[in-house]
Amino acid sequence: MHIRIVNTFFRINELFRINWSCCYKVENKPRRKGHKKKKDDEKNSIYIMLKTRLNFKKVIAITICFAGFSISDVLAQDPTTDPGVIINGIKWATRNVGEPNKFVNNPTDDGMFYQWDTKVGWSARDPLVSSPAGKFWSHTNPSGNPVWMPGNNPCPAGWRLPTPAELESLADAGSEYKWLTRTWGREFGSGSNTIFLPAQGHRYWSNGSLNYTTRGYYWSNTNTLGNGGNPYALSFTSTGVTPDNRANPSYGFCVRCVAENFTGIHDIFVDTETVAVKAYYDILGRKLNEEPTKGIYIILYHNGKTKKMMK
Repeated sequence: MHIRIVNTFFRINELFRINWSCCYKVENKPRRKGHKKKKDDEKNSIYIMLKTRLNFKKVIAITICFAGFSISDVLAQDPTTDPGVIINGIKWATRNVGEPNKFVNNPTDDGMFYQWDTKVGWSARDPLVSSPAGKFWSHTNPSGNPVWMPGNNPCPAGWRLPTPAELESLADAGSEYKWLTRTWGREFGSGSNTIFLPAQGHRYWSNGSLNYTTRGYYWSNTNTLGNGGNPYALSFTSTGVTPDNRANPSYGFCVRCVAENFTGIHDIFVDTETVAVKAYYDILGRKLNEEPTKGIYIILYHNGKTKKMMK
């Protein structure tokens, strides 16, 4: 089998070394019994007309269908960059995080599970494998931080975990539970500004065992210290979305990043708390010695509440 592209033949396995800027899903019928091979086997070739030139920086997936089944040959994308999609003023990555500081190839790919405030990825399918290799699952996540620490950020450079308010904003943008390519999940947003979050379940906090379901779980960057230390997470099923779920930090959930250069200004509040302040942090989660006189920062109160402030 060959693929004819702009009058040039490539074998299917050679496509793994080529990056394209667009693609088409094409179908080809199997040969009839007794079919004789013609010159170049044109009757059994797939023709793909590309409207743009070869692009060695962008990559897509080519799906080829034969005789009722499909084969998706995925070309390796740059795992450290993502075009992003802006929804309600927030730039969301279009793909989950796989290995630490790397995106997966496609929006429908599982990615890896992460325990809260850690930089160790865990496989989304059995057997249980860690990245980096050789790590052991811990059911006692020791993090008492109010936010996910910068040194533990699993997102690629320029990206971070979303705040609870950003997850709520995503839920407010509307969503549809749907099957896309090879998995169930929710598509958030509208028009051309949409992202797809795969539903792949989670790993249990106690021993890392896999709970593979058609539900999705995605961490926020904020811990609710006043609720037993359970961080916020977005969860969804086929019937709805809960943007402010709270979960044991030792659970393994997915990570979907937002761009750091978008401030999430709607997440900034007027300080109306009467409870005493416990600590101040900058927006990267570093503890400050005193309240800043200007800029954006985070207040942690003794009742466990946190707020992002601006002066």
